[in-house]
Amino acid sequence: MHFFTTLFRYAETFAGPIVKPQIPMMFGLVNDPCEARDLFALRGDCAWMLDPVFERLGAFQRSVARFPNIKPGQEFTGY
Repeated sequence: MHFFTTLFRYAETFAGPIVKPQIPMMFGLVNDPCEARDLFALRGDCAWMLDPVFERLGAFQRSVARFPNIKPGQEFTGY
């Protein structure tokens, strides 16, 4: 069984704020629980994993466009 995680982030430090998106990083959590070896950079054969990730990102972006967040303190009037 394999467990993978995909990250789209760029930060100056691990705990720093995300500055801008970057090329995805993928980690195999079973063999690399510390997320030290980026599989996307090391192995081109794992790029197929991006397809379901991009499908979910697209669904999220469509959802945010349809149901935008309200500002703190703003009255929610419904969609």
